Amino acid sequence: MLGAWTARRSVYELGQSSLTLETLVKRYDDYPHVAVFEQHFPQGVPHCAVIPTLAQRDGLVSGFPSFQTNSPGTPPLGFMQFNGPFINGGSSGPRLGLWSGKPAVSGVTAGPYALFKEGSDAVAVVGPMNSFMAASMAYTPDGNAYQHGVMGSVTEIPAQYTLQTLVLVGDTGINNAFTEWGR
Repeated sequence: MLGAWTARRSVYELGQSSLTLETLVKRYDDYPHVAVFEQHFPQGVPHCAVIPTLAQRDGLVSGFPSFQTNSPGTPPLGFMQFNGPFINGGSSGPRLGLWSGKPAVSGVTAGPYALFKEGSDAVAVVGPMNSFMAASMAYTPDGNAYQHGVMGSVTEIPAQYTLQTLVLVGDTGINNAFTEWGR
């Protein structure tokens, strides 16, 4: 879809089972400002829901990539995140603030977001590239990182399932970066 790429691949064993999770970070020859973070489940994962009810579905079955939210000694980045259903007359999304603590929306109402530095046009836009209805974002239990992964209420991941997260880095501001990210 984006052309030729190179990747870094890691393989993890899932618990005491013979199941594995493969992660890839893909960089594209024709799009040097884009990286795709991929989670691939070769054998699938049965009985994987970490959240027992749909009302508590805002956790994750898996988490990759993971971005630190607190960086001691450096000023926090700003963020802008789309969230909510987008059909309720504008009472939710976008959310704006500092990328410190737990500022962003977590779980199934979380949408793509931009990270930026005050006084700069540099921006990174992050969000799901596929499987939008199964993809989610959540904080680690200590709140120091924000992860992307499979929604916590998913009960089974089929064999050969792949979840992708797209990261685009731009230098012409938030609006242009989101426009490019969405192409």
